[in-house]
Amino acid sequence: MSKLLYDLARSKARPADEALVVLMCFNIGESQEEEDAVISRGKRMLPLLRKYQFSLPAFPDREYPKSMLNPNEIKREKFHGATQAIHEGLRGTWDDPKE
Repeated sequence: MSKLLYDLARSKARPADEALVVLMCFNIGESQEEEDAVISRGKRMLPLLRKYQFSLPAFPDREYPKSMLNPNEIKREKFHGATQAIHEGLRGTWDDPKE
């Protein structure tokens, strides 16, 4: 999984941008790699963050258990944090000049 996420994060293609934002909707572990990849891509990610902030991603001909999704509170926190970090020009969740 880590290798797939790394390869996705290295891709600069528009579908990779969207896939990284969609991954923020799911509980894929505590590493925050997908969130860091979204933040590092900057302002071009803001429309995608808005698109998925209050909606669930849909996959044609596939269903996933709701237990795989981040709870609403965690999803809201991740999307708000990523949006804020992009507006502040940060490079990732670890890049906080206030700390």
